Amino acid sequence: MAIDTSWANVSLLCPFSVDAQDVKGKVVTPLNGAALSSAVGTPFGAGSAMYFDGTNDYATTPAHADFALGSGDFTIEAWVYIAANSPADGGGNKEACIAANYHSSGGWAFVIAGNGSTTGTGLYLSYWNGSSWTTIVSVTTTVSQGAWHYVMAKRVGTATQIWLDAASATTGTNSTNMSLGQLMNFGGISTHTSYQKWLNGYLSDLRITKGVGRTVTAAPTAPFPAPNHQRARL
Repeated sequence: MAIDTSWANVSLLCPFSVDAQDVKGKVVTPLNGAALSSAVGTPFGAGSAMYFDGTNDYATTPAHADFALGSGDFTIEAWVYIAANSPADGGGNKEACIAANYHSSGGWAFVIAGNGSTTGTGLYLSYWNGSSWTTIVSVTTTVSQGAWHYVMAKRVGTATQIWLDAASATTGTNSTNMSLGQLMNFGGISTHTSYQKWLNGYLSDLRITKGVGRTVTAAPTAPFPAPNHQRARL
């Protein structure tokens, strides 16, 4: 059995395999039709993942200090499957939210980028301070539809990085203090009035680690370990 040596730093781990819940104990609620589905399996074979239909489906968990990533190290990871294009947001771009800790007073969002015609033109992590957005790290690359992709954004010191599948897609530097721990949304930013960025697709094995920029050498080949609270994958 794999061991997560950074388990104490995990803020949230949602396998999205047997239910919607965080194995660290935070209550996650799927809304507006978001639900487990076995239609496309998992990144690791047969099983279930959380499905969002791209209309107004999302899952949410209440605000918590664990989601205030601060100015230190962090890692945000997930497996994503784009089933079809997202609807255009208020800026006309078909973007899709992976995870967002957003409120009008501040927060952050990890997003699959899009343009006016397609979802999957890149990835970015941005922080909202209540008046303007700051890009923490971003990359322009193809996130193809109809397939599972491992995505990761992390910071170590001031060095930032985005991973797509088996390789680092981009690196940069940023020291923004991501200080607010707001309501968390997955699959769409329900708290935004015009930039909800609804995902038309699936999420699996979503993990947020605060205080640790994880060392990654390849895309995971198995679900993230959950010591003392292992969940069987259907």
